[in-house]
Amino acid sequence: MKRILLSFSVFALAALISINTKAEGLEGMTDFHLIWLDADTEYDYEIEDQIVQDLRVREDLNRNFYIWEDTYSPGAVTGKGYFGQIGGFTTMDVKVGKGWSGLGFNLSDEATYEIDYSTLTEDHRFHMAFKSNYSAPHQIQVYGQKDIGAKFSVGVGMQDNMPNVTPNFKLNEWNLIDLSMAQFRELGFSNRASFKGNYFVILSGPGPNSISIDAIFFYRPQDTRLNNTKADELKVIVTKNIVEVLNATQPIEIYDVSGTLVKKSVEPIFGVDLLNKGVYIIKSGSAVSKVIIR
Repeated sequence: MKRILLSFSVFALAALISINTKAEGLEGMTDFHLIWLDADTEYDYEIEDQIVQDLRVREDLNRNFYIWEDTYSPGAVTGKGYFGQIGGFTTMDVKVGKGWSGLGFNLSDEATYEIDYSTLTEDHRFHMAFKSNYSAPHQIQVYGQKDIGAKFSVGVGMQDNMPNVTPNFKLNEWNLIDLSMAQFRELGFSNRASFKGNYFVILSGPGPNSISIDAIFFYRPQDTRLNNTKADELKVIVTKNIVEVLNATQPIEIYDVSGTLVKKSVEPIFGVDLLNKGVYIIKSGSAVSKVIIR
């Protein structure tokens, strides 16, 4: 496979968020689209019911991790991951003698579903942690639809003239990339259609070089406008496009993740066929519950 050189107009790096090297945890985050996150961290932060889409590698579901033309080899997974966990991240070493290296996360044509970023809003952010024991740059590509994705460099300098989003890169430490959707769109991201194929790609220059990756996902900062720390919890069952609220004592209201009222019902069982897939807040009087409509 030949290396494909990509062109992109370089814009002011001041528009990009600075790198943070402190692991803040998953508190205050919701509405996850996961690309890489270890199961222990998912369990520890109890985010299972906040996952809208899971794109983590699973070969039995045709979500694949592959290396182009034997250009990387697995590196040592030592020390702690971004969230302080033991293991749960991956390290890839560029093979010496290769002019370039590439790896990708791919949803194959044999998969029975497509990548669907239709529920991503302008409030979402892209989160990724990486570290390297070399300062040479890597290029990251995150696709929102087939052949259309955000492309940027990490490390020191630029690869293929892609903007670098790590002006404060630190060697041998976890560096955090946390970009708003507006910033991500400036880098080329678009999510107007579902698709199969590559959805996350890393390209590296000649070795020696390496990159470790962890905590890769889209998320939405949690909206606290509907929160009530003393509120009762509704008991809700979601079966396909039918929602049943077991303990409602007043008319039921459904809010989307922006806090907008999208549906009302005076009955405890109702359909949600017209609602997009995603996370919703169901409220009845002072009782609330968070649900995912798939």
